[in-house]
Amino acid sequence: AFAGKPDLVLTKYHAVIWIHGCYWHGHDCGEVKLASSNKAYWGPKIETNRSRDIRNRVALDAAGWRHLTVWECSFRRKGSIILDEVLSLVERWLLSNSSSAELNEVVLDRISDRSDIHLIYVTGSLEHISFDLICRSDRDELLAGD
Repeated sequence: AFAGKPDLVLTKYHAVIWIHGCYWHGHDCGEVKLASSNKAYWGPKIETNRSRDIRNRVALDAAGWRHLTVWECSFRRKGSIILDEVLSLVERWLLSNSSSAELNEVVLDRISDRSDIHLIYVTGSLEHISFDLICRSDRDELLAGD
């Protein structure tokens, strides 16, 4: 059994993937707002979920498993082009050496604003994800140097 009941377990890649709803897992993306009624219940409930998510990631790290969190805001109400990009990023992460990463709205907005991006390598940590962007022109220069 895996900590946190991941949405996908990919044994070939020794990786798990969670698709997290921003509301239920307390993501600070601005896409959702805490319920205005019964705050005394929902505030602690969401905070408990966040704490459990951290414990689950730590347990997977300790067991040597890779993990990716795909946040709802990365694809919600954004159409099939963004969903295709999310799936492409998931694939690239699976093929990378990154132990953990998160895909969220900010990352995808940064990517969608760049029409010259050719390849994106995903690296990350528990709290942040960073991208090394190789643009078409940069790639052409790198290949010409080989």
